[in-house]
Amino acid sequence: IDGGTLVKVSGINLLPPSQVSCRFGSTEAYGFLIANEPSLIHCISPSISSTTSVELHLKLDSEWIDSGMEFHFHAPLSVENATLVGHVITVTGSGFPTSGVRLLCKVGGAITDASVLSNTTVNCPLPDEIIGHVEQYLSVSLSFNGVDFVEVKPPLFYQSEGGITVEGLSHHLGPASSKLELNGIGFHEN
Repeated sequence: IDGGTLVKVSGINLLPPSQVSCRFGSTEAYGFLIANEPSLIHCISPSISSTTSVELHLKLDSEWIDSGMEFHFHAPLSVENATLVGHVITVTGSGFPTSGVRLLCKVGGAITDASVLSNTTVNCPLPDEIIGHVEQYLSVSLSFNGVDFVEVKPPLFYQSEGGITVEGLSHHLGPASSKLELNGIGFHEN
């Protein structure tokens, strides 16, 4: 409901109009074209007073066109904390939708679907590309649309559950000895 989301609407046969506007329900908003993207109309969503879904209309020159799409305004997400148990990140906060809306998690750079447990708790899977790495800080964020993310602060510290992951093995034979070299994750220097 805060507005300011960039909405891209694609179409065909969009001759460069002299004027572009967008209307979310009955509220007119700023619209524009970018020269190197002639099949996209860009709209900036307006701020509104409550959570709702509205029809999106486009104005090309002087003609209003029904886009056939709905735009959903949501109350802002609030994230407070993230904890990691096994391979599941639990995020607590407020404003999480309990039905009818897809909520996304971003962990590091990977985006997955969130499992909404309640309006204050969601679970996010730990991405496969992170599992097994010894230790790192992970950014954890939530989004309704995959564009506007709300990040948990501070980042979540991840430490693997132990064990060793072998990523490479080489054997070197010499005239008087041989050497076996292992490469991987989880080795400790002695």
